[in-house]
Amino acid sequence: EDLDVIAYCGVPLTDADGHTLGSFCAIEHGPRQWTEIEIEILTELAHNIMTELDLRAANRALIAHKRETQSIIKSTHDTFIAVDANHLIVDWNPAAEQLFGWSADEVIGTYVSETILPDLAAGYGLERHASAVADIPTLPVEVAARHRDGVELQVEVSVARVDTPEGPRFNA
Repeated sequence: EDLDVIAYCGVPLTDADGHTLGSFCAIEHGPRQWTEIEIEILTELAHNIMTELDLRAANRALIAHKRETQSIIKSTHDTFIAVDANHLIVDWNPAAEQLFGWSADEVIGTYVSETILPDLAAGYGLERHASAVADIPTLPVEVAARHRDGVELQVEVSVARVDTPEGPRFNA
């Protein structure tokens, strides 16, 4: 369709790798000269558009990575438990359900001292088993844990501290 364009000003939409994907433009139906400020505004808007597209792509990649990680955690035969800095359980996989007798729905949001680590209430903290450096797991240690029915279990635990936007998290 003929837009009856007389004046056109376009700036490239360039991705982070330097590829031009298109242009962001303004049109007028009458003759005009584009000022430097108008061109700067269009350039900034084009930059904002590319930033938004990059953020959306990064968010899609992050969501895919999170889904992949959750799939691995759910399908592993190793027990996986995560607690926050207050010792509240924030993640619990099917292997943990099988080993300790509680479902994830029953324990997520409860204190780990109320379920599998009653000694935690007496000053026993996961932090002492977690490396001070994030993402570096500690060597395995033997820990006395409890099954839902009260039976003591000796389990081997490796703990990794991960700093999240919500605060530190301890993955065991």
